Amino acid sequence: MIFYAFAVIATGSLVWRVDRPWRAFSAPSINVSRQVDMMYPTYVPARKLAGFAKNIGTSPDTFDVAPTPVEAGVRADFASGKGNIAVVRLEPRKLLVSVESQGDARVRFSQLYFPLWTILPKTGSLGDEILGSSDEGHIEVSLTSGRHDFELLFDGGFPEKAGVVVTMASILLAMGGFAFGYLRARMP
Repeated sequence: MIFYAFAVIATGSLVWRVDRPWRAFSAPSINVSRQVDMMYPTYVPARKLAGFAKNIGTSPDTFDVAPTPVEAGVRADFASGKGNIAVVRLEPRKLLVSVESQGDARVRFSQLYFPLWTILPKTGSLGDEILGSSDEGHIEVSLTSGRHDFELLFDGGFPEKAGVVVTMASILLAMGGFAFGYLRARMP
């Protein structure tokens, strides 16, 4: 049991690089592709793949990504239509959006599209927003005329929730095993 615990802790330390605060690097460590999901060819439609790849500084046939400056906030603009837009990042996975559109419109966000992004309409909103991907691979929302208040939420879905449950169950099982072994060793 001690061997397994050591193996799990050592592997976790290597994966999460917990040693970084104590190591001295000769140069800054930068991963230029850290904001790019390299699986994008699997969920970006084929007709939009070239535009998306160009937008992130690469091409569909390579995994090399050009370094790009990191922007602090999320921008939104009208791909078609007119109106007013306000976007606030509430959390890394949650954006609060308020749009007043004059006629049918499409709003494009500077955030990259992934199928796990969902729209959560707020109370009093029309609730007829349609989420999709722009030609460049960004999030694009189609709206009807009027006021729209909603949250864009990146939801990991069932796999993420199941992973949390399995992790917690494994930790509890390991702790229970250690406690049982300790109490059994203490009994006469």
